[in-house]
Amino acid sequence: MVNLVINADTKRKYGTALGTIADSKPTSRSSTGVRGVYKVWYKDLYQARIQINGKEIILITTPDFEEAVNVRKEAEETYYKPIVDRAINNGDFIA
Repeated sequence: MVNLVINADTKRKYGTALGTIADSKPTSRSSTGVRGVYKVWYKDLYQARIQINGKEIILITTPDFEEAVNVRKEAEETYYKPIVDRAINNGDFIA
């Protein structure tokens, strides 16, 4: 997505943490190197998840890592992009 600085007073204005969803880099705890894609530790499966309005949605559980990554990317475009675009249009991000 985009790397922008967020105004401190709008962190939860859109029902989610804007800074987190605008940044697509994986966290330091990521075992797969892709944000929102996890290895199911007791099986040879990958799970793609996304969090919206404080609720975690399991998008897919599959043995194919690339499929999980693609599903996660599509979900980011569907769920996160409209929120980030609205925040940019409202001036809630500082370039």
